[in-house]
Amino acid sequence: MKFDLTLYIGHNVDGKPRHTTQAITNAVVKQLGVEGYTAYDAWGEWRGEKETSTIIKICGLDANELEEMQEKRIPALCYFLEQECILTEAVASNATMIWPCSAEEFANANCA
Repeated sequence: MKFDLTLYIGHNVDGKPRHTTQAITNAVVKQLGVEGYTAYDAWGEWRGEKETSTIIKICGLDANELEEMQEKRIPALCYFLEQECILTEAVASNATMIWPCSAEEFANANCA
């Protein structure tokens, strides 16, 4: 079974804006070691304080990868970004990677 993992990461540290979406995504790549993700700019509220945030979606993790993310890598990311916590949501994946057909398949109408 594969899983999709969504992370919700605030930009504030000690009540002041510190991070940008670009800085968050750079940290995700470095700390989580992912090859692909989708990032969204967002805003929300934590303990009565409004802040901008980043939503990161990582698709197609196997159970071992998900466990390692949740138990080791995300706590390290949390420390690296000086966050009190990072909200995560893991759900069964319905994602499918679609790869391009070859030029030969396209030319022979086997791909269209």
